[in-house]
Amino acid sequence: MEFEFWKDDFNVGCDYIDDAHKKLFSVLRKTEYLCSAKDYTKNKYACIESIKFLKNYTETHFAQEEAFMRSEGYAGYEFHKMQHDEMRNKTIPSLEDALNENDFSRDAVMEFLGVFTGWLTGHIMVEDFAIVGKAISRYSIIDEEKEYEILSNDARRIIGDVADSEVLSIDNNYKGDPIIEAFYYEMEFENSKVIFVAQNSLIFNSVGNMLGTKIDKMDKAVLVNYIQMVHNFVKPALTLYSPKDTDKQSRKTKIDSDTLKSYFEKYPVKCSVKWETTNGIFSLCIFKLI
Repeated sequence: MEFEFWKDDFNVGCDYIDDAHKKLFSVLRKTEYLCSAKDYTKNKYACIESIKFLKNYTETHFAQEEAFMRSEGYAGYEFHKMQHDEMRNKTIPSLEDALNENDFSRDAVMEFLGVFTGWLTGHIMVEDFAIVGKAISRYSIIDEEKEYEILSNDARRIIGDVADSEVLSIDNNYKGDPIIEAFYYEMEFENSKVIFVAQNSLIFNSVGNMLGTKIDKMDKAVLVNYIQMVHNFVKPALTLYSPKDTDKQSRKTKIDSDTLKSYFEKYPVKCSVKWETTNGIFSLCIFKLI
């Protein structure tokens, strides 16, 4: 099976940036194909070399993209570079540690690919699009009256485009009513608690589109890709509602609908919205802790 990651919706509009993104997605596709082979041991060395290439080529791409932003006098350069620095200095080294600790096992390689794919997808659709005016970066202070509009645009772009589905806000004062056959994911930061809920059907569709394959069950690889997609959505949301938390380490866990419902009685609500797509429902709730 050939995995398809690239979509024309990811085009930024600068040829050499788009070409670099296509190259990264192509290597991700090839590596996942190798990793998914029945006899992984035969492809293990090729996967290791592909991951080395991804790391090195990412460094080259970041340098080119940063040069492009400087040449354009892009106002969000420092913030954008900070996202690059976090990826190359924190995220990738952490993933490399996990790969080495597990001797580049199939699961470790799949986790690397899931996180990398999810991060790249979200970064293109928010920060890279912002360079050319297709999205709003979080480097500047956002007018409070525009928070909901920006959040909904992010939902359509980050969740909707990945799921290849229309996104419609159905409740901007969601109170935690149960969403059937859904995965409840909680992230706790220093100042806030964030819960993202998505129906399994939406998760399967979104991750399946990312990987170019049909998915009908929840496993570790699906969760890794899904959770990275969630973080791509949550991080810009936090810059709107709790900006001091964007660089804070969070506790992450699975919860149930009763736990979410109880939070509405315990904590002040900063944001609570539920959306509907053609492939399922999802919601985002942000509570203030201190």
